[in-house]
Amino acid sequence: MTLSETRRILAHWTPDAADPVFAGHFPGDPLLPGALMVDWAVTSFQTQLGSPAAPGAIRQAKFPSPARPGVPLVLTSETAPRGRTRLTVSHADGHEPRIVMELLIDAASCTSAMPGDES
Repeated sequence: MTLSETRRILAHWTPDAADPVFAGHFPGDPLLPGALMVDWAVTSFQTQLGSPAAPGAIRQAKFPSPARPGVPLVLTSETAPRGRTRLTVSHADGHEPRIVMELLIDAASCTSAMPGDES
C-alpha cells in the first residue's frame, strides 16, 4: 500500500488493552512501552524487505507522544539522507494523526531493496 512516492505504509497494529504488558506500564494510565514499539517497527520493516537480518544501527529514536492500548497505529517508512531509513509510527486518536515514534536507522543495503523502488 503506497502513501506517496517516498513514504510507504508498512503495517497497522492496534495494541490490545488486555495485553499483560499494560498491567505494569503503568497501572491506571497504560502506555505502550517504547521497546515494544521499536521491536514491532523493526520486525515489520524486516518483513517488508523479506530479510530476517538486522537492518543496521538505530541512529535516533524519538517518542513525541504516548501510544495507548486500543488506539490503532500505522507504521510508515521513507528513505532518508545518507542511505538511512526513517520509520514513523503514528495514530489517529481523535481528529489529527499524531506521531508517537520516529526511528532513524542505517539501512543503506536495505533501502535499495524497498518494495516498489525502481532504482
